[in-house]
Amino acid sequence: MRGAVLFPAALCVAALAQPAAAGPVECLAAWGVFGEEMLPGLPHGSGPAERAAWRAKLADARAACRDGFNASASAFARDDLKWTQTSYVQPQMHPFDRYFYEPGVGYTVDRYLADVERRYGGVDSVLLWPTYPNIGVDSRNQIDLFRALPGGLPALRGVVDELKARGVRVLLPYNPWDTATRREGTTDAVAMAALVNAVHADGFNGDTMASVGEDFFAASPGIAIEPELMGVPSMSSWHTLGWAYWSLDAYGNASAAPRIDFYKHSLDSRWMSHACERWSKNKT
Repeated sequence: MRGAVLFPAALCVAALAQPAAAGPVECLAAWGVFGEEMLPGLPHGSGPAERAAWRAKLADARAACRDGFNASASAFARDDLKWTQTSYVQPQMHPFDRYFYEPGVGYTVDRYLADVERRYGGVDSVLLWPTYPNIGVDSRNQIDLFRALPGGLPALRGVVDELKARGVRVLLPYNPWDTATRREGTTDAVAMAALVNAVHADGFNGDTMASVGEDFFAASPGIAIEPELMGVPSMSSWHTLGWAYWSLDAYGNASAAPRIDFYKHSLDSRWMSHACERWSKNKT
């Protein structure tokens, strides 16, 4: 099933919308929902007047966000990030997945890819996440847990190279709440850039983050940045994708109607939204 993103705890699809362009933060005033990655849908049973008002509000938001848009300053103008525009299927996976690693054998990339191909048609990228559930049991920080994987960073680099040779891009997790463990002796931005570059990964997912600072991109220009809570318009020159909680809010509460992807509708249609149903009990 192309166009879907399957997480162990989330079923996600790449959201669709009509072409739009990015603009300044002020465009959010058209909705008054600053910080929200999804916009209200049209409730079931709405009449002609409600539909007209809803469509007008959508049009106002898009017009406001187009005002002053500088396409040349958008991250989507970068050749090294164009792959994110077609990264439709991205599972959050763990390196200790029995299909991905076998004790006594090592990493089994071909077996893992064959399994996801058989089950839902393959993947375009993976979010390789070793920090759960071990982080916090001792003083090791999130990057130490990458170093602790079998074979350390050199072996992981080989795995990433193998995935990329098969056309699968690789993102790593960044956990900003990891503050009580051993420090790296530098900023998190520099430490994450060093990790991503050391293992030849393509970027990172900002766990729990609504916004990721430009210093992360400056530490490794061309890195793909994917905030869990989508990001904000002011990030348009350094990020191109994010998660989107599709029919539920960030706390698992059902919305009155399927919601609309603000960023893809009102900012830039090239944006990649990995829309998640993380509380869905049906993972098929």
